Amino acid sequence: MKSNKQFQHKMLQKHIDVCEAANSLANNFCDLNNHAIDVCVSLLQDKNIVIPWSIQLQVTEKKLQFVFEELAKAPSTKLPDLTDRILESLCAWKHVSHPVQHEEDDDDETAKMKEESVTWSATRSSFNLLWMELEADIRDTSSEDTDEYAKLEAKAEELQSVTVSALACPGFFNLLESKNTAALLMLAEKYVGAYANDGVPELEDFHDSGKRACEVMKQALSSLVVLLVPTPGHLGTSPTDVTNVIAYEDANPKLPKTANQMDLLGTLQLFFQEDKFWQEAADEVLKLGTSTMKFGDELQDLIDDLSKEDASSDEVSEAFTRSVGRFDLLRKSLRKNATDKLEELIRARVERIIGRMCKTTEVSQEMSVHISLIMKALGFFPTAKGMMELRSKFVAWQNGMDKELSQQKLLTLADTLSREGPWPVNELKRTIDKACVGERGENLEPELVKKLDTVSWAMMERLATEASSDFEHMGFEVIPILSKAMSKCFQEDVAKALQQWIGLLPEALSCAKQLEKFRKLGQNTEVRLATDSKGNALTTLVKQYETFHTAHTQARKNIDAISDEDEQKIRFVALGIQDLPVFKIADDAIAALSAKADELKVQASDLTEKVSDMTHDKHLPDKSWKQTLSDTSTLSDVQTAASLHMDNDVSGLEKVLKQLIEVHNHIVAWHKRVKFMDADQANVPKLFASLASSTESTIRLGYVYKSEGLLACAIMEKDREAAIKLMRKELATLQGSQYAAIGVTENMVHPVLLAEAKNLKK
Repeated sequence: MKSNKQFQHKMLQKHIDVCEAANSLANNFCDLNNHAIDVCVSLLQDKNIVIPWSIQLQVTEKKLQFVFEELAKAPSTKLPDLTDRILESLCAWKHVSHPVQHEEDDDDETAKMKEESVTWSATRSSFNLLWMELEADIRDTSSEDTDEYAKLEAKAEELQSVTVSALACPGFFNLLESKNTAALLMLAEKYVGAYANDGVPELEDFHDSGKRACEVMKQALSSLVVLLVPTPGHLGTSPTDVTNVIAYEDANPKLPKTANQMDLLGTLQLFFQEDKFWQEAADEVLKLGTSTMKFGDELQDLIDDLSKEDASSDEVSEAFTRSVGRFDLLRKSLRKNATDKLEELIRARVERIIGRMCKTTEVSQEMSVHISLIMKALGFFPTAKGMMELRSKFVAWQNGMDKELSQQKLLTLADTLSREGPWPVNELKRTIDKACVGERGENLEPELVKKLDTVSWAMMERLATEASSDFEHMGFEVIPILSKAMSKCFQEDVAKALQQWIGLLPEALSCAKQLEKFRKLGQNTEVRLATDSKGNALTTLVKQYETFHTAHTQARKNIDAISDEDEQKIRFVALGIQDLPVFKIADDAIAALSAKADELKVQASDLTEKVSDMTHDKHLPDKSWKQTLSDTSTLSDVQTAASLHMDNDVSGLEKVLKQLIEVHNHIVAWHKRVKFMDADQANVPKLFASLASSTESTIRLGYVYKSEGLLACAIMEKDREAAIKLMRKELATLQGSQYAAIGVTENMVHPVLLAEAKNLKK
């Protein structure tokens, strides 16, 4: 009897325990700790008591919160295990992407383990199992049973909300507040990586509500990956993941805002906007977002290419060269520490390369190229540990090999000059100076002469190319350097001749600049000449061309003096420098001078016509008033001819002739300025010469006609005293400097008229 009572007591106690467990889960859940929940759930399941759906949700969410609390306090060694436990619950799609397959040949133990792995329990309280159970119920429900189907869809909406809110727990946000970046990053990387690897959006058998929940969590955790990992595109993330959280109110329509979504993304948004640590990280992402995406793939490619090479390599490979060439730009364009991995690879390679090179005593052209690259790489991290010592070691080795390196670098520079890019002016000067240290004229080593020859021709070839295509921006600053190099490697007469030709380039530039100033006076020749009314600008331009022409003529003489069979001359002629367009007078300048000649011609023609109107052309040889007279004609015949043909008023003739002299002087001045021009370049000198000759003839004939008229009047004057006075004045004028200046002498006056005038004077 006593034994029976003990058994009943135990049975009753068990029933009481079950009831208390059920009551605790139903009414005192908030007071339960992790162990108590496990005990209660296990006790009920051992009795095959079905735990209500709502309790399962609470337990699953609460158990996850306990893991987050443990994660916040855990040492780094426990982070992998704890984050895996969180993922096991939150990766709610795993039952679809990695379903448990029951095989016919499974033994009992294996079958039991598989069954337990897909059964929700206190130790396996994951959202993955809840979604699997719910989806099974939905599949088993007939579509005709609309009420039941609606209830299940409502449960799916509820499960979606709880799944998201499980991540948005105090423990998760405590990690953000305490800046526990190690735990956050490990969790975020694992979740985002699993989401991408399993292709969650494409899982057809995963419920849409589950997909939405996982997408919200992926969005939140992706933003943390972006903030905590400066490497662009890590795990397929982008700055957009951060901007989506910051601009949460304008979220993607596919993610309708819910209370739980607000708990996660909304609270995350507050951290990004108000917490200094997260705010600064977000600001950096927003600032460099575009360039991050632009250069992210390139950075990863460089890292991958260098990582694929032998870890002990000390070679200057193509991947290494490319990495050094792009490193500085990438570092400036990407977020802080984004290039750390690439820097680590470059530094390690630099150390090995320098170690190898410093053991070398022979220098090659390739090595001189590598030195520049290594020095550039060393400049990226001057304060890094060991870099200063490494640089000092490398520089010391270079100093010991300075002359040899400089001579090899000449060839490297020659190669460089064949490509586009700025002229390495300082490097050329420094290298040529160092290469020639201790060397004298004809005592230069043959190998050095060859190298100087190579770099000299490389410079000349590039100068010739630039002079033909972009003259005003060519490398004029290298001309003195080239001149020095030529003096070291060419024969003296050849060097002098080529130096003169290269020296013409700055002179041609001065002409081009002066021409540009003249062009700015107007949009065409007519406007320019009108603006330059006094001709000062055009005169300055012509003088500049004359200076160039003088130097050009001398250069031509010197190159012509060299044998046509000389190898250097043949090569120089082949460059076409002698025929460069910049060495010729510009069409605009010739057009302006031609227009100036036309302008003066019009002025001269107007005045010449006035002279003809006043003399009725009787001053002209073919229509002269003395056309019927000879040198032996009688005075009477002369007086008759004068009376018949010189009866017109010429009182204004001298004024017009003085005006014509002024125009003539301008013509003569311009002719003197342009006389240097070669006939094959311009016809301008002939224009001014012809015009000067024409005006000079008119002036002389006009003044002779004037003098002959006055002398004729004096001879026929009845008042002898007045006649002598007039005669004396005109004879003095004929013999004076004014007439001499214009080429008029008394010998041009009809001899009978002149003789009579002189007799009358006596």
